[in-house]
Amino acid sequence: IGFCSVELKGQQIDKNKQLVYNLDELKTGEFLHDFMMIGPFPNQLPDGVKEYFHLDKTCLGFANDYLESAGGEKNAKPYIGQEIVYGNDKKLSWKIVHSTSDIVDLKKIFSPNDKVVAYVALWIDSDKEVEKLMGIGSNDGMKVSLNGEMLIKVHKPRTVTIDAEYLKLNLKKGKNLLLIKIEQSFGGWGFVLRPVDNKTAWKQVQKHIDVAMDSEFIVDGDVIRGTVGSNNIVGQLSGLPVAEVNFKSIAGSHSKTLNVPVGTKLALKKSDFPDDEYTITTTFKTDNSSYTSYAYMNTVVDVVKETRQWIYKDLPKAPESPMANYYKDFINTTQWLDQANKLWEHPYGYRRYLDGIKNAHKGTKKLINSKNPFDVVFPAPQDVKFGNSSVIVSSEWQIVDPNRTDDFIEVKLNDFWKKEFGTSPVYIQDHKKKKTIVLELSNSKKIWKLEGSYIIEITKEKVSIKAKSRQGLFYGISTLIQALEQNTTLLIGTINDHPAYPVRSVVLTKVKAVINDDFKTYIKQLSDLRYNEIYLPSNAYLHLDDPKRLKEIEEVFAYCKSHFIEPVAYFETFGAGTLTRVLDPCLDEGIFHKNEVWKVPGSGIIELDVPRIQDCQNTSIHIYTKAGKELERYTDYKVLSTEKPKILIQDQKLYHTELILNYDAVDFSGFPHPASCPSDPHGWELQENVILNTLTLLKPKKLHISQDEVGFMNKCSRCLARGLTNKEIMIDQITKVHKIIRKYDRDVEIYIWGDMFNDFQNAPKVDVEGSITGLPKDILVHDWNYIGVYHSDKMKTVNQMNFYLDRDYRTGGVVWFEPANILDVMLTGEKHKGKFLGIMHSAWAKFEHSLLPTAEANWSGKTILNKLEF
Repeated sequence: IGFCSVELKGQQIDKNKQLVYNLDELKTGEFLHDFMMIGPFPNQLPDGVKEYFHLDKTCLGFANDYLESAGGEKNAKPYIGQEIVYGNDKKLSWKIVHSTSDIVDLKKIFSPNDKVVAYVALWIDSDKEVEKLMGIGSNDGMKVSLNGEMLIKVHKPRTVTIDAEYLKLNLKKGKNLLLIKIEQSFGGWGFVLRPVDNKTAWKQVQKHIDVAMDSEFIVDGDVIRGTVGSNNIVGQLSGLPVAEVNFKSIAGSHSKTLNVPVGTKLALKKSDFPDDEYTITTTFKTDNSSYTSYAYMNTVVDVVKETRQWIYKDLPKAPESPMANYYKDFINTTQWLDQANKLWEHPYGYRRYLDGIKNAHKGTKKLINSKNPFDVVFPAPQDVKFGNSSVIVSSEWQIVDPNRTDDFIEVKLNDFWKKEFGTSPVYIQDHKKKKTIVLELSNSKKIWKLEGSYIIEITKEKVSIKAKSRQGLFYGISTLIQALEQNTTLLIGTINDHPAYPVRSVVLTKVKAVINDDFKTYIKQLSDLRYNEIYLPSNAYLHLDDPKRLKEIEEVFAYCKSHFIEPVAYFETFGAGTLTRVLDPCLDEGIFHKNEVWKVPGSGIIELDVPRIQDCQNTSIHIYTKAGKELERYTDYKVLSTEKPKILIQDQKLYHTELILNYDAVDFSGFPHPASCPSDPHGWELQENVILNTLTLLKPKKLHISQDEVGFMNKCSRCLARGLTNKEIMIDQITKVHKIIRKYDRDVEIYIWGDMFNDFQNAPKVDVEGSITGLPKDILVHDWNYIGVYHSDKMKTVNQMNFYLDRDYRTGGVVWFEPANILDVMLTGEKHKGKFLGIMHSAWAKFEHSLLPTAEANWSGKTILNKLEF
């Protein structure tokens, strides 16, 4: 199990066989590498549960006390060799483990390493009672206790982040046990631990202040308990600035203000808060500005319990229709969010859905009693005016479409006519004839400006659909057919309908971008939901020189366009999945190992402890003797293998001597995402060829070049040789990509993801804050922030999007499975008319939960959720 530590620095194995760190030798900022560990223990799921949703009731190993045979987690006193008995007399023993990296990779230490938990322990010896601060991060969740008392608990999926949480250790005189239990579902598994000081911690916290100010206030009998900020972060720090905490009744006039330091744990008298619901506004000064965060409190009911009751309350039974299906889908989504622990059992998270669930029930009841078939249309049309008289559309009616073309309008009409009337519609040219459905391209000022807008006019003699484009006519036909499918008797009146936002987009992940039944069905669904852009990832862009691959993607583009959905060529020019990495593994970002000393064994074979080395055109291996003489390739040594690298030293005189090695290694294990090298000239040759072919052969109106989730950068020899900062490299690479695109097409719209240029998101993770100064102004941004549970998440969404909108970048929000996330994006965008593009539905991991709510918001500018500004 792992590697036993031989030389211990700052710690020792005492006479009790316990790994003990001396408090005085725990140096601030220095990561701990030596630990006692035991595991792996099963982290099984209950019968019938298939996915890890990180709930105590479903992650049985996280909840189970595996140390029970030795006093339990609360009374444990672990030592090296101590045996733990669990299950049916299964046995494991505590061992000492040394990690060669700052982030401890538990996958390298334990096997099996999926669906398990493990314990990590160390003792800290102090000569007095004192407070000590530690920074910690884990993948996935963790429980941390000191001397048997729980300090923090985190139960959610995530990657390891340095100082994600903090531990305020109130050490007693003598030995203190720090016990960490770390869970694992699948994927990465590890943790990181180091001493920190409050001043440094507070500076770090301010970079991610939204998460740190996640406040929660819960009624506990006659007392309201809560922390001003996250208990796991600011609640563990000391000496923080004083905040003004204002409790204001949502429905009433009562308010109360406190002035306490950030991170204070409050115990308030419930009797001091006479109203039911309160918004809590916390304002304080940071090092550079002021900051405001929000929280929610309910003094009367258990909001989680009440919302859950509504979540599982049966909807009234309404006739099948698009709107009825939307209400059902929304209820199913909230049930999934609850069961999947996506609301994290947080009162505010559940409260955000309570009104929406009630609205679904009200809307369904309305459908049951409605006499207007247009009430079933989804997305619901705007500006609707109807009278009391009606007209019946029958098979005798004819279609007038003077601008008839080969698009989906005719297909849609034909399908409905055959299904409803058992025949095909008759097309005529006489628009004055009675009993006709007339499709008319019009420049009428009554039609809204955004493309896709349309007007439906219903009289006793005809139904007229007017729009400025075929797209608008299609949306009008879609609305009409949804109503006719419910009832062919239509009320006489008008609909003047229009989209709320110009870009209503989807990134394709549900199906592959190839022409087949699944793809066609999905495109048809998107067109009915009024989505007008689809981002098409495909490796076909890398092989457009191949006529077969070119034809394949051309057919995909054409099918999308026939359904009034603009296809957007989508490939990564920088980031985890960069096209250069796909085309040439030599273009992975390596980590330069400089002046490593290796002793040549008797076999002459040096086995490097990295996954892969780069032996490529623009990277090379250099080996020197201690005297400074460089060994010659093929004469003095040869590379036997670049995977699990082996280097054969051919001069036997060098056996048992020390050599100095310089090389680039590819090792992504310590990073959340792989990365590509932005400095290799060959990479730019490949990129230009792909961009050239895409723009000249496919002629897209829009191009998405990704630029997201860069795991790390500026670590290989190619990058380091340039002597640039991370920020300078970031600006340099986007400048080059932009220049290449504009070389071949001056008009194509260029999109990127927003995380890497955003100082509120991923820019700080790779030290590229401020790189926004080099982002060309004609680039459009899709800014993603996927959760909307907490007030802090809401503020994060606002800050991230405003980071671009305030700098005059045209920006859209990207949402995932959280309908509340859609509301936050929409409310932020509404304050930036003209610059806000709209909302993108993201279906990463095949989650389609936001597909319908995003369609509703994009078209109507509304959501089923109330705005809940508190």
